[in-house]
Amino acid sequence: MNMSFIKNMKIGFKIGLSFTIVVLLFIVVIIQYQSSFIEIQRSYNKLLDEVEVKKSLSTDIEISMLEARRSEKDFFSRLELIYLSNVEQSVKEIITKAELIKNIDKNNGVSYESSADIIKYITTYKDLFIKVVDAYKVKGLSYDQGLQGEFRSASHNIEAELEKYNEEKILIEYLNLRRNEKDYLLRKEESYIKKVDSSILEIKKSIENSNLDSNIKNELKTLIELYRLKFKNLTDKDIEIEGYTAELRSAVHQIEPIIAEIVSKTNIEMSSISKDTEMMAKKSIDIALITGFIAVILSIIFVVLIILSITRPVAKILKFIKSYALGDLTTKISLDSSDELGIISQNLQGAISTIHNTIIQVDSSSKNVSSGSSQLSDTANQMSQGASEQASSIQEISSSMEEMVSNIKRNADNASQTEKIAQKSAENAKVGSEYVSQTVAAMKTIAEKITIIEEIARNTNLLALNASIEAARAGEYGKGFAVVASEVGKLAERSKLASAEINILANDSVDVADKAGKKIIDMIPDIQRTAELIQEISASSHEQNSGAEQINQAIMQLDKVIQQNASVSEESSSMAEELNSQAIILDETISFFKIDNNDLSISNRLELLKAN
Repeated sequence: MNMSFIKNMKIGFKIGLSFTIVVLLFIVVIIQYQSSFIEIQRSYNKLLDEVEVKKSLSTDIEISMLEARRSEKDFFSRLELIYLSNVEQSVKEIITKAELIKNIDKNNGVSYESSADIIKYITTYKDLFIKVVDAYKVKGLSYDQGLQGEFRSASHNIEAELEKYNEEKILIEYLNLRRNEKDYLLRKEESYIKKVDSSILEIKKSIENSNLDSNIKNELKTLIELYRLKFKNLTDKDIEIEGYTAELRSAVHQIEPIIAEIVSKTNIEMSSISKDTEMMAKKSIDIALITGFIAVILSIIFVVLIILSITRPVAKILKFIKSYALGDLTTKISLDSSDELGIISQNLQGAISTIHNTIIQVDSSSKNVSSGSSQLSDTANQMSQGASEQASSIQEISSSMEEMVSNIKRNADNASQTEKIAQKSAENAKVGSEYVSQTVAAMKTIAEKITIIEEIARNTNLLALNASIEAARAGEYGKGFAVVASEVGKLAERSKLASAEINILANDSVDVADKAGKKIIDMIPDIQRTAELIQEISASSHEQNSGAEQINQAIMQLDKVIQQNASVSEESSSMAEELNSQAIILDETISFFKIDNNDLSISNRLELLKAN
């Protein structure tokens, strides 16, 4: 196939054209499928809407039927005419919805017999229910209306008449009659009707055999006969109502299966619609698959042409790049194409030529790098050796500074302890001065008290003298008292002498204590000054300690810096050696390429690098 018209296209245009053709083909497939799907959807929606309407109507008919039955039950339990209106309304709704279903089936050509039967039977149901209601109206919707009211009145007339006479047997028979009557009214069983008739005959016999007047007997018999007729009318109406009720139930039993049949048919129709729609959808999918398959085949053919127009030039370029990867920079490439691949081949050829020239320059530069790296390695070794010596000196200085810091710290601790002792001594001196002052005051008080004792001793001596004079006057009788007075005088004289001595000692002690207190007071400023000086020494020691620690930290930081410098120098030396080895590897790598200007052989360049 002639591909010349494709060669001159740009790659972007080729890809865009292939993409456009594929997209257009798939758009055709999608449009065809979408149109089929829309038609299926339209048909499905139309049928589904009709079936949904029928289903909704059939459900409404079920609900209306249940409401009619509920109103029917409410009427039978309460006997209120409002339930007749409710039943008629429910029947009307059922007929309306059944007519709608009938019209839908008729328009679609489907049998509408079921909906017609519903209309027929529900009409029958309504007519029968109206007959039942009319029968109840005749019977009486309450105990005082209709036949029930007449029957009850006849019963009350008999009771009123019997109460006038004291006929126990007739009264017992009447109570038995009323019991059978109540049983019938409660159970509505035919056997109780027969019992009531039998009780009426027994009452008539009892009236006939009684001692009552013949007029009274006739009147009672007339009342009993009227009671019988009214009871018979009531029972006949109950039988009539029961017959209507049975027909009503029969109509309901005929309607309910028809409603269920309509619901079932609606469900079957929905299932049938789903199956038909599924078949149509499957047919549409088959058509879409065939169309899509044709579109895919056409797309593949065109895409293959586009791919070949790209892959063939790419193969030539790859062959050229493979030669370049093997180190051959002398290979040439030429493509007969004006697209991007042709431009790439031209630029690639130019790039290879540039790389060829660059490799020649790199070969020369690698030799210079090898020489410079050797010099850098020697310099780095010298720097590393000097950094190691500096690190050793700094470590010695750091050790001496640590010892000095330890001594300064010890002096600072001793100064702090001395400061505390001096402060405590100053405080003790103040306390001692206070104690001396208190002692001086106490001694002065003692001296004052001793003076009082001297005065007492002097007065006692005078009293002893007076007592001796009085004893001498008393003569013989005062001799004993004179002896006592003499002894008291002696004791007073001794007390006076002792108190004089104590007074002298106390005065001397006061003088001594006063002088001691003054000396202690004179010592306190000196002690406080000593404490202040020691405090200043302690503060200076702490400042020296802080400064020494800062100097020690600075020396340690300097040691770290020197260690880092030594490490960096060693790393630089290592990097220089690595650079030298990398320069050798670079030269070996460059020798891989095949170039036109390759004057030096590999072995010659390696020897030159090793010599450098």
